[in-house]
Amino acid sequence: MRLLVALAAFVILLVAGVVGFVIHRESQRTHTTGRASNGAPAVPVSLEPVATLTVGDAIDVDASVPKQGYVIVAFGAVF
Repeated sequence: MRLLVALAAFVILLVAGVVGFVIHRESQRTHTTGRASNGAPAVPVSLEPVATLTVGDAIDVDASVPKQGYVIVAFGAVF
């Protein structure tokens, strides 16, 4: 019985340590341009609001979005 209690305490401490490690690593990550901790380019955080390009008209998407970075384009329709 003592062995089971000791094993349960060890597992709880191990899980708490892993959770603490992950929280610490995530709080140290960069949230601006540059490099992430794994060497990949970090995704820049944009504080720009969502922009509606047009409602009901045809547009040239290539001319309306920036050439670099990530852009999310949403198309919608009302039926």
